[in-house]
Amino acid sequence: ERMSCASCRKPAKDQCSGCQGVRYCCGTFQKGDWKNHKSVCKLIKQAKEKGYVKEIVAEGDNKTYPQSGQKLTMSYNGTFLDGGKFDSSDSFSFEIGRGKVIKGWDEGVMKMSLGEKARLIISPEFGYGSRGVGPIPPNSFLVFDVQLKQIE
Repeated sequence: ERMSCASCRKPAKDQCSGCQGVRYCCGTFQKGDWKNHKSVCKLIKQAKEKGYVKEIVAEGDNKTYPQSGQKLTMSYNGTFLDGGKFDSSDSFSFEIGRGKVIKGWDEGVMKMSLGEKARLIISPEFGYGSRGVGPIPPNSFLVFDVQLKQIE
């Protein structure tokens, strides 16, 4: 399995001994990389088992939850495990539960209430898998800081 270095994107040789989710070509974590990585290391282990992990950052209304087929509007920041940003939007709309977004979003966002802010740690299998897409290399774990802004 060929993966890219979380630090420089060159072919990786070694990986994090804690979560096995981040790989490095240099063989060691650099201080800045570890600072960014340690907050998600234990969550990566859980995401490997379940496909994704949702960590609540700010509670929503705790009563209005999306149903399959509804149109949602979200804001999000998408980053790699090293904190490098690959995408963001203040107003992204899609239909939930219909495969219009990656599986980690379809399943994770369904468990958010209106107004909730959360962090989704998504495994490659629930993200873009072995194909990758655009700036996202194959077999990448992804981190999304999301807010559910509207349900229609």
